[in-house]
Amino acid sequence: MQFEKLAQASCRNYTLAHLLMRIHINHICIFLGFILFINPNLVNAQQYYFNYLTAEDGLSSNILNYITKDTRGYLWVGCDNALNRYDGSKFIKYVHNPKDSTSITGGAIRAVFEDKDGILWVSTTDGVCTFDYKSEKFTKIRTLGIENTSGGTFYVTKKKEFILCSQKGLYVYEKTLQGFVKYLKSNVDVDASLMLEDRFGNLLIGT
Repeated sequence: MQFEKLAQASCRNYTLAHLLMRIHINHICIFLGFILFINPNLVNAQQYYFNYLTAEDGLSSNILNYITKDTRGYLWVGCDNALNRYDGSKFIKYVHNPKDSTSITGGAIRAVFEDKDGILWVSTTDGVCTFDYKSEKFTKIRTLGIENTSGGTFYVTKKKEFILCSQKGLYVYEKTLQGFVKYLKSNVDVDASLMLEDRFGNLLIGT
């Protein structure tokens, strides 16, 4: 009699455990089904592979400050000692030459920006210059009001103003003057490193 009670209890425990396991498995299946339903791309998720490019591959330095891709498909890599252009197979280095006025502005590369006209702007710790794709020559851009300024990042406002963020503040490019002029009269923008514009047109300046 006692053996039968133990057997019945054991069967009930087994049935209950089996039922709970089935419920647990069903919940997992439902959860996975829900995840795949809201994001079907997980089924065909791609695997990404990374290749490393260093100075051994032709890069001027392993210290990178900026990287961007232009509309021609070139990858521009700004390092601490030169500007590098990568076409997918090899690097071309643009290094400052003090004896050549058409070489890139000296100093470490701070930013590279292509405007709507396809002009490539380069900012360095010694100033700003533009790059001509046909001649592969650089033209130094003046910063009016001061002899020289350390360049920073570029930004285009909703009013199509081309802004340079620099240690001396914000400067806007004036085509008629062929140079940058001070954007704000106050010194609140000194050591500006970046700038954003909200939907109301207010400028947010990071220093």
